[in-house]
Parts: sequence; C-alpha cells; structure tokens
Amino acid sequence: MRSLKTGIFTFAVVGLFGTAAVIGCGADGSGDEVVQDPGAPTDPEGSQLPGESNPGTSSSGGTKDAGKDAKTDAAKVDSGKDAGPPPPNPGDACPTANAIFTKSCGKCGQAQAICEADPDGGAGGKVSQYGACLNETGVCEPGTMQTVACGNCGTKTQTCNQYCGWGSATCMGEPTNSCSPGGYEYTAAGCPMNQYRKRDCQQTCTWTNYAACAEPVNSNILAISGTVNGTASGVYALTTTQQAKRGSGYGCGTSAYIGTSTNYPTNLVEIRNNTAKTATIDIGGSGANSMDVVYDVYPTTLPPQSDTEIKACTYYDESYSSTSANMTGIMMPAGAHWIVRFSSYYESTNTFGETTTGNVTITIKTTALN
Repeated sequence: MRSLKTGIFTFAVVGLFGTAAVIGCGADGSGDEVVQDPGAPTDPEGSQLPGESNPGTSSSGGTKDAGKDAKTDAAKVDSGKDAGPPPPNPGDACPTANAIFTKSCGKCGQAQAICEADPDGGAGGKVSQYGACLNETGVCEPGTMQTVACGNCGTKTQTCNQYCGWGSATCMGEPTNSCSPGGYEYTAAGCPMNQYRKRDCQQTCTWTNYAACAEPVNSNILAISGTVNGTASGVYALTTTQQAKRGSGYGCGTSAYIGTSTNYPTNLVEIRNNTAKTATIDIGGSGANSMDVVYDVYPTTLPPQSDTEIKACTYYDESYSSTSANMTGIMMPAGAHWIVRFSSYYESTNTFGETTTGNVTITIKTTALN
C-alpha cells in the first residue's frame, strides 16, 4: 500500500467667434480688397463669449438642444475616424497607380484590389476587382444566423457577431422534465432487497415509465465462500475499452478525492453472500505487473454513476501487487449483494510509463459466519 502520488471620450465644445471676411477685387482692379461682413459685430464686447449664460440656456453655454447636436456631431466625427473611409468600388477612379486597397470580407478575412494605371498614360487609374477573400479567422459571416440543437431536444438561434463568432442564445423547446437520450435512472421504491426499478431516457428526451422490479445486470459475479476460512477469487481485466472516473481508494464521503477525467480503466464485480448468516470477510486485490489499483466497496448492486455516487463508498483501499487482504473485518449481511469497483490509479494516457491495463485478481476470505 502506498501514499497518494503527484502526477470614453471627453470633448469640449469651443465656440469660435471673429470677423467674417469676403475677398474681392478693388474698384480699380489693382489689388485685393477685404470687405467686412456688415452683419458681423465690430465690438468684441458685443460678442457672446463661450461660457456666458443667457436666459433659456444651460449653464455651460448654448441651448440644451445645441449641446445635444454638438455631442452627436462629435460622435459622428469620432466614429468616422475609427471606421475610416469605405474601400473604393471596382471601377472607381483612383489617384495613385499601383496603390493597394483592402476591404473586409467573409469570416473576418480580407480581400485586396489595386489601382490599375491608366493605359493612356494619364495620372492615376481605376480600381480593379477585389481578389479572393484570404485569412478568414472567424467561424461565420457577420449577420448570418443559424439554428442548432441544444440541451435535451431543444434548439437555439444564434446570430454571427462582428467578430465572426456565434453569439449566445437561449435554448428553447426542451420537454418538461427532459433527460439526455441514452441515460437511465433506478429506484428501489416498492422493491425487495437487491432489486430496483429502471427507466430509460428516449430519443425524444422524455422518460419511459419505470419497469418492474429486477436485479441490475452485472457481468461479473463472485459468491463468497460459505465456509469459515474459505476463499473465493476471480480474475477481471482492466482495459482501455472500459474507462471511467476512478474512485478514491483513500476515503469515502463527500470530501473524498476522485479522478477528474474519464480515462481510468475501470471494472467491477458483484460479490454475493448467498448464506443465511452474516459473514465477516476480508477483501484483497492484486494487479498484474505491480499495477497500482484503487478499490471501493458499495453496499448495493447498482454501479455508481455520478461523482456523488462514486464517493459514497463504504470501504476503500489502494494497493499494488499485494498478496494479503487489504480490507478486513467487513460485516456482510446474509443475502447481501455488493459492488467492488476497481480502477487503475493512473490514467491510461499517463506519460510516466505506468501500467494501467491488465488482470486484477479479487480474493475474498470468509473469516466468520454468525
């Protein structure tokens, strides 16, 4: 037995005031004459200075509507700076021959055109057709929509955003009390010991009715010896074709640690006390080639499915190729059927060179019958 291993933008509106001028010719045509706009004030004191208040205006100067217009205009200018001018269209005149133009396309890709020189030798030229859309980094074209399956037989409609990714959407249309197709549930309601009712989730994501009481079908069955000091053993394989989360091997209950992935070769055996007496038993396990194996015992014939169920063991152990019993003094009631679940300590994908598959021998010794 070994210990656990470690594997905005602020803008100011400034009012500009001054003298408007019209440039014209003098009467004698001998020079430029500055003609002052008769409507413009000549006395600076008659000018409205920025920041002064007039009735009906806000304290910051100007009417409230004017302030809103200024903000809107400023936002438009700023937006224009961010977006830049639109790319030219094929056939548009362009001032500089051989200039390259780029536009967005497809799934956040880019296409390019060139200013083709004027064949007559004139300045500039015309914009060519855009080439193929290249370097598309997204998964969809902005504005497109898709409806996909989700949840348990539900659907959701997504819209492609400006980043060429599918936006979030609510899953709709799932049946009431839906389930995941292929899943199943057990209940012991109305059943004798060791028997359960089962129901299955259909492809419509709805449950069937519970079936009649029956024992779960476990492939591996090992009956304990009905003789004191007698033993019973069986050999069972761990393979990569049957993997799951591993048990703890170091404790039971809500705080028990279990494997976080489903890459642990796992198997189980149903052990049975077919005697009419309570048996005291020792359970031992041995993995081939010194394989490290964790064992968990459950007082039920239902294999654990969820993390909570895996943690709800009654006995546990972690061992190597030990030859002695690892779990001792276990009191097993008459007629009881239990599960011994065992897994490789290491994932089958481990990079440590650890063995994770092979035969595991389970041995049970009956030490007392009362």
